[in-house]
Amino acid sequence: MQRTKLTEEKVIEMRQLRKDGAKVKDIAERFGISCSSTSNALTGKTWSHVNGAFKPLYSNRLTEEEVIKMRQLRKDGAKVKDIAERFGISCVCASYALTGKTWSHVNGAFKPNRLTEEEVIKMRQLRKDGAKVKDIAERFGIHCTSTSRVLTGKIWSHVNGAFKPNRLTEEKVIKMRQLRKDGAKVKDIAERFGIARASASQALTGKTWSHVNGAVKPLYSKKKLTEEEVIEIRQLRKDGAKVKDIAERFGIHYMSVSRVLNGRTWSSVGYGKPIKALEIRWLKENKVRTKDIAKLYGMSCNGVYAILRAFR
Repeated sequence: MQRTKLTEEKVIEMRQLRKDGAKVKDIAERFGISCSSTSNALTGKTWSHVNGAFKPLYSNRLTEEEVIKMRQLRKDGAKVKDIAERFGISCVCASYALTGKTWSHVNGAFKPNRLTEEEVIKMRQLRKDGAKVKDIAERFGIHCTSTSRVLTGKIWSHVNGAFKPNRLTEEKVIKMRQLRKDGAKVKDIAERFGIARASASQALTGKTWSHVNGAVKPLYSKKKLTEEEVIEIRQLRKDGAKVKDIAERFGIHYMSVSRVLNGRTWSSVGYGKPIKALEIRWLKENKVRTKDIAKLYGMSCNGVYAILRAFR
């Protein structure tokens, strides 16, 4: 897709649209330029000699009184996001001001909760009783990552009772694979054996524990489709077949089916009208909406974008 050359008139119009509430993405698409170029023109990083630059939302300068007020709100239980919106600054700037990374000379920095040994022991006991990491983190007012590290003993390792995740054995792997062959879902198997879904999937398919016989091969393969199959896939979808059922029928992954259907792959096959990439490009350059082009050729908007990207 050709890049549009901006003019002063276009820049003024862009900035007015932004002030009226239009999104940067929509403005970029309308004028046929990238989002970064649009943003630079809107804020005055480029075309600075043209009046009317749009100032970003997060432009406020804090004062000591505002920092003290922010910290008091945080101590009263207000969320960082709400404080940032109230004072017109970004969440990162608000977090730095609250914790003392900036404005450290102002007293009253909000310090996050510090754990004690008793709390660590309580957290690990809750985890053993089946509580979720997220719920434990909220209860003790700390981050999920910090909670996980405490629970598994990566920190506070000198305190006994670290929660160790389940370790697989050959017998468990054989049992897991048998359950999968009997039709059990990977999610249910993972929950039953107390491991992550990814770990369960790798053990089932033989990516791990490959020395144990009985690996379950995935339902789909990396087979290559033919034009006839692509046409049949699209026809089945038009007749109401589910993507999952089509994937199983042709022995491919459902994401591969989805790409075929929306035109990201095989964009020249199977549609009611032959796909003419140059024609689509010409329509887009003449300000025809992507939605209308997609409707004209019986494809998705993503399919149109995929064809346009080939010209960049």
